[in-house]
Amino acid sequence: MSDTMLFTVAIFVFVMMLIGLGLTVWEFSRGQPHREGELAENRSRAQRETA
Repeated sequence: MSDTMLFTVAIFVFVMMLIGLGLTVWEFSRGQPHREGELAENRSRAQRETA
């Protein structure tokens, strides 16, 4: 393989890794575990208000 082809492949792999990292960060900040935590907080707040 030529140097240009290796560089192109390396850039492609790097971009794919950045996209994966970005999606992972987005999922952990806005994904299902985050929503479950908000739901639990809302339930406990509602129970305190009714007590």
